[in-house]
Amino acid sequence: MEQVDNTDNTESTDSFVDIVDNNSTHTVIVFGGLGHKVGMPIFEFKKALSPFKVNIVFFRDMTRSWYHNPIPEFGHTFQEKSKKIQTLLEPFKDTKKYLIGSSAGGFAALMFGAFIQAEGALLFGPQVFTDKPTRRLLGEKRWPRLTNNIEGHENRNICQLSGQISHPVYIIAGGSSQLDIMHALYAKAHSNAEIYLLSKGGHNVALELKNANILHNILETYLLSNDPIKEYSGLKIGNRLARLERIR
Repeated sequence: MEQVDNTDNTESTDSFVDIVDNNSTHTVIVFGGLGHKVGMPIFEFKKALSPFKVNIVFFRDMTRSWYHNPIPEFGHTFQEKSKKIQTLLEPFKDTKKYLIGSSAGGFAALMFGAFIQAEGALLFGPQVFTDKPTRRLLGEKRWPRLTNNIEGHENRNICQLSGQISHPVYIIAGGSSQLDIMHALYAKAHSNAEIYLLSKGGHNVALELKNANILHNILETYLLSNDPIKEYSGLKIGNRLARLERIR
């Protein structure tokens, strides 16, 4: 489970959005999770992207609401916020755009992807529903206080917007996180998502991919080629052997 890390002062979390313009033909739109992370501190994920010299637009969920709560100057709904995001992206209008998110940020990348034209979405251990009926039905009991706080908001389930998502969606979930697997399979059942499992992996799967020395390869394939994400075997996560395989 993602937790807010109050000891990491490397990155400021007092801003909803950071923009890095590298004058690239590729723009990566990243949505941080509940702890303002992408499975790892923001500066580490930016470092993982740095070899590709891409433009980066990084969003933070300051109220830990799966990006549901109103944001000053951005609006209330995902559709309203998307219009403001598209305005921010105007300097990059002629670039290829790629969505990335982890955990709650993966949920945001899915939902905003219904309104933002992109080449694809790469999601690490995302939630794909936060509504109470589906959570109760499927036994999702994580973050009860935070999910209760967003009752009444619209667009809380991928089913509501999946028909508007035309780009490829890639989800990587940890094989040891049954709840993350459940979300991934739910997405597969209700969208065109391609699902990959990292055996022995947990919720912070992006960090585990980095530690297994394949996060760079995955990002390279996603950002710079039209090929599907590759499968890997013989990976080392700590003292565990793991593999990354697609669920067909």
